[in-house]
Amino acid sequence: HGPVDFFRVRGGQAFLVLLPNPKAVESSVRKLLVVTGVFLICIIVLLGTYTVWVSREIGRLMKLGERFSRRLAEGDLTESPAVWSDDELGTLMDNLRASFRGLVRVAREMRGASASVDEEAARLSAASGELAASVAEQTGLAKEAERMARDSGSGARETALSMEKVASATQDVS
Repeated sequence: HGPVDFFRVRGGQAFLVLLPNPKAVESSVRKLLVVTGVFLICIIVLLGTYTVWVSREIGRLMKLGERFSRRLAEGDLTESPAVWSDDELGTLMDNLRASFRGLVRVAREMRGASASVDEEAARLSAASGELAASVAEQTGLAKEAERMARDSGSGARETALSMEKVASATQDVS
């Protein structure tokens, strides 16, 4: 047995097989192990770097979302969240933006309704003032009419007394 050997297979055919040098095989296996090790280390470093980047990006998005939701809870409708992503966090931020737009629309409608209520209250106040002035005027007129009726009643009594005196004097004369 040397670097070349014959093997017999069923049927009597013989095959010539070249056997490698054991030291060359050992050297090739070492080189293959080193290359495989370096490749695996590179893959691990890349995966670790990617994992750290993804974690930081998720943390950044979560902080932005938390800051926006806190401002929204405090009633600050001045700034919309500017975060776009294609994952679940992106969906969450899209939902927060939609809520924000809805709240801004409701706030605008409330301001408009409040202005309308203020205008109507001013009109009602003016009408109330006019009504109060009219009631005061009518009260004065009613008091004047009452005084005149009293005066008229006094005058009618005096006239009736005078007429009775005249009638009595006329009877005395006749």
